[in-house]
Amino acid sequence: MIKCHFIDVIKTFNPDELEAFGQYLDSTYFNRRKKLVELYSIIRIYYPLFTDINFTREKIFSKLYPSEKFSYGKINEGLSSLHRLVLNFLRQISFEKNEIFPDIVFLEELRKRSLKNIFKLQSDKMVTQIDQFVDLDSNTFLKQYLLEIENANYTMFFGKKKKKENIEDYVARLTKIVTAITNFYIAELISVSASNFTYSGAYSNNTNSIFSKIHDSELLNNLFNLIKPFNKYDSYLQLLNYFFDAIHDIDNKEKYYNYKKIVFENINKMSVDDIDYHMACLKSYCIVKRKVVKNTEEFSKEYLNLQETILEKKLFVNSKSQFFITGSFFNMLSNYDTLKNKHKIKNLLSYIKFLPPDDRDDMKYMTEAHYHFLNYSFDKVLISLDKIKTNNRTFEERINNLQVRSLYEMRNFVDCLDKIILFKKQYRASKMLSKKRIESEMLFLNSVEKLIKFKENSSNFDAEYLKNRIEKDEFIPSKEWLIEKCYELYDKPKQAYQYQ
Repeated sequence: MIKCHFIDVIKTFNPDELEAFGQYLDSTYFNRRKKLVELYSIIRIYYPLFTDINFTREKIFSKLYPSEKFSYGKINEGLSSLHRLVLNFLRQISFEKNEIFPDIVFLEELRKRSLKNIFKLQSDKMVTQIDQFVDLDSNTFLKQYLLEIENANYTMFFGKKKKKENIEDYVARLTKIVTAITNFYIAELISVSASNFTYSGAYSNNTNSIFSKIHDSELLNNLFNLIKPFNKYDSYLQLLNYFFDAIHDIDNKEKYYNYKKIVFENINKMSVDDIDYHMACLKSYCIVKRKVVKNTEEFSKEYLNLQETILEKKLFVNSKSQFFITGSFFNMLSNYDTLKNKHKIKNLLSYIKFLPPDDRDDMKYMTEAHYHFLNYSFDKVLISLDKIKTNNRTFEERINNLQVRSLYEMRNFVDCLDKIILFKKQYRASKMLSKKRIESEMLFLNSVEKLIKFKENSSNFDAEYLKNRIEKDEFIPSKEWLIEKCYELYDKPKQAYQYQ
């Protein structure tokens, strides 16, 4: 097999990009060497894996130069030339995909060529596009800032003939530049701060962070007040600021609920991407809040309520996807299982159509299996689980979990123990799961094994002791179910939670 940088690059290409690069090579504007076109045509036969035993320098050379003796230097020179060209191709397509700089560079070129009418038309077109308030983010404000700089330069060189009017126009442009760069600063700062909030485990306790210092200084509020008379995007940025305020005063939950209220009051004015962004902010707050407060029930419920609202109102739709995230759907299903809310699980079946097509059948069977479990139809649970074809490891763990619980409920302890032994072996050999995840899955399996031994009178362990151990472990799967099974072994059985 051939190993080189050129192959590393085209391995990442999709079929359309592979075809586009072929057209790029065939253009005499970019490449005048026909042998490189031929070399590429031979190489692309081995796409996408490039692992065929015939994919060697010697074999490729013999096809390209059938009458010549193999030359390592010659074939390497061809591969190096293709590498340089493919990097230029990537540079070009990445520039074309960029939503900011191509337009600005284009305007700059029009200005430098004194194409005043065309410059004005293109500039007005870009301003109109931004003013539609579609897909606003910090990059939009950066583009607006760069656009205003170009317009200011245009005014300086090609402005009105009267000096006073020209100066007034130029000063007005400078005001727009300051407003745009301030908007960019505010939006980017809040965006980075939101990322820090989401990914930093110690965030809530870190009062010395640069983000906390900026918040406490009232800098953003002062900037808002300064540019408000000139800023048509004030309401959009103020909405971001409500979230910024909420995450920097996480102990005050009212700031979260105030932010949420304002989001839903303005939701009809937002683009789909704005809605998606604010839904993500609301969910992030709930996730972090659950980590930093002792009583997590309120924001566990709030997180689930948000997911339900997003699903029911189709707020998951954005410019990149029309589908509800399968992982979020799976999370809702797991929560309803914990709550024993079979009516909610049954209702989920009506939303399967919103999932990515490849996941719909598997999630349908998974949802049906959970519904059957809460209806005590444990044989139907196993039938539904057998229909699932997914290779998703997360689903596999859940399938294993539900199989073990169903066999236990059916009092089929022989098969249940066989499954436990099999799953333990799989988890020990797994290279995909984290050590912590494996430990929690093993704890679940060990707990069920102990319950079986107790039921068969082959163990003298104390069911209450096992229950207490389970209660102390925060991450054990099906924790509530295990606790209930322990209660059933008491002299006075007690359910850990009720059906809904």
